[in-house]
Amino acid sequence: MNIFGALRLWSKVKPIISVMEDAQMSSKPIWKSRMFWLNILTPAADLVGILPLPPGTVTLVLGLINVALRAITSTPVHVLPRPSD
Repeated sequence: MNIFGALRLWSKVKPIISVMEDAQMSSKPIWKSRMFWLNILTPAADLVGILPLPPGTVTLVLGLINVALRAITSTPVHVLPRPSD
């Protein structure tokens, strides 16, 4: 890759990096996410046998709840700690 190709690539990537940095500053840690805990605890409960539903039903219900939570959630999450944390 020559220098001009690298500069063109950087000009395309820089706005994306800026948006990601802005989202990082206004995001919450992943362990505070309802969706995260739903997706961790539901399969665990299904494996243990706590849920009295057939496996296909659990998958369908979990998918619908994920869609509903995504629709009402507006705050992004971050996995890695922010520099200010």
